[in-house]
Amino acid sequence: MTSRRQIQTWCGSVYSRITLTRITTFFFIFSILISLIQGIIHSLLHSIDYDQKVFLSAITAAGGIPSSNITFLQGSAGKRKLEMCNDIPHGLFGQVVRPCITVFDSALRLNTDLPSVSRTFDWRRGAKVVDSEGAVILQSPAASGAVFLTQRCVQTLVEPQQRVTNVRREDLAFIFLQLWLLGISVFAIVQDSVPHILTAIVTRILVAAWSIYAVWRTKSDADAYEEIYTRSGTPCSLDIFSEYFNTRLSIQIADTTTNLVALGIALYLSFELLKTYGSQSFKCVGAPEHVQRINKLFLAFLACLQLEVFILVTGMSMWIDVLLNTAIAKISDHTPEYIACFTTSAVVLVPWIVMGWYAIKREKRKLTVAFLVIAFIIITGWSVMFYSIVYRWTFVEWPFLAVFTVASLTLLLTSIVLGIVCRLNFGKGHAEYLHAEAALSSQNFTKEVFTRDEKKEEFDLMEPGKIYYVQTRETDITDSPGYISQLPQLSKLDAPFQPSPTRV
Repeated sequence: MTSRRQIQTWCGSVYSRITLTRITTFFFIFSILISLIQGIIHSLLHSIDYDQKVFLSAITAAGGIPSSNITFLQGSAGKRKLEMCNDIPHGLFGQVVRPCITVFDSALRLNTDLPSVSRTFDWRRGAKVVDSEGAVILQSPAASGAVFLTQRCVQTLVEPQQRVTNVRREDLAFIFLQLWLLGISVFAIVQDSVPHILTAIVTRILVAAWSIYAVWRTKSDADAYEEIYTRSGTPCSLDIFSEYFNTRLSIQIADTTTNLVALGIALYLSFELLKTYGSQSFKCVGAPEHVQRINKLFLAFLACLQLEVFILVTGMSMWIDVLLNTAIAKISDHTPEYIACFTTSAVVLVPWIVMGWYAIKREKRKLTVAFLVIAFIIITGWSVMFYSIVYRWTFVEWPFLAVFTVASLTLLLTSIVLGIVCRLNFGKGHAEYLHAEAALSSQNFTKEVFTRDEKKEEFDLMEPGKIYYVQTRETDITDSPGYISQLPQLSKLDAPFQPSPTRV
């Protein structure tokens, strides 16, 4: 019965915070709707990417392309060069012979046996991939005949197959991102958390920026694939990407539009919430300015920790996925070491974040030093990863992983700097004010539990010009007042106060 009452009390408290003002209610509804919409959009993108990946994988598998082969596309329009490699071309550590062959060069048209007419194949209506000697046959029930793909054509198709696989990983990351973003947005409202609001703002800015880049990248890939695969005289001379890019681009434009609109709404709502929650900081105990400055640094520190939860974990997970499920797995010589680094970081991350939050909030000097030492170890370990050839290759060839890597390192460095600054401010009253505020909040002595509009209502603590009598041990209140205070006009902004009594 007690637990049931506690649950009811908790639900009532959550509801009161969500419905505290129109801004908090709208922010809550907005967070749910926008996460649902963007989750659906990225699910659609994942669906078409998955279908394209399955189709291309069937072709490369039928063509007998070794799973250890990777492709390297370089150059610009009219000068594109596509190479297939059985190792990463780096020219270091005794790599005398370049482990690559050129499978397409738009600047050189030396092959006279290439198709002179561009063909179209709609594989979405149903296609069967048949392995033939020296070629791959595509059979479609909607087509008038079969389409023969040469071995050279199949080799070139390894490039889009690998690229679409990475894009599919991006779709999954964004789906999980929406769930995480919804969680921190709801938590921000329920707990009146400024760090979580800041985290949500920064995340939406990054998502909107990436969606704009993704639209440009899709257009760039469409132009490149039209030059490599569709035009007559190319190894394939086959149009199998137009429908894919047209569909994906239309969904991405909708996603970008949604992100930009959501960013504008989120900025406005977050600004209003920050004004409300910022004005409530130490409202009950009236902290001085220097403590409020320290508190802002503390909130920025917490925001960095919140961002690291998703960005660092996602970046590490994508790298391990590439390491275990792509051609890199056959090329890498230090896979066990990479897995050990990932496992250690994943196990340490959450306790490390909790340690940093607790140490800075309670001003625990030894724990703060331990937090900073572990942070240096993490950032050093992931910086050393750039010594790895396979990691540098993946970093350069996959911009999405590069963005997460740079963001992770930036957040780690920022956390270290802010942690050091907060450590230098220990002993200046911040922990005491946090403790006092928490004690008052635990007794529901906080602004958010009231629904009254303070801007419209007067709230005078004492009436001006009125005499107040205070009994002392020397006199009796029936005889004469021990202290008489003639009080000026006071407002709620002056609390807490200690009036200076005058002996009479």
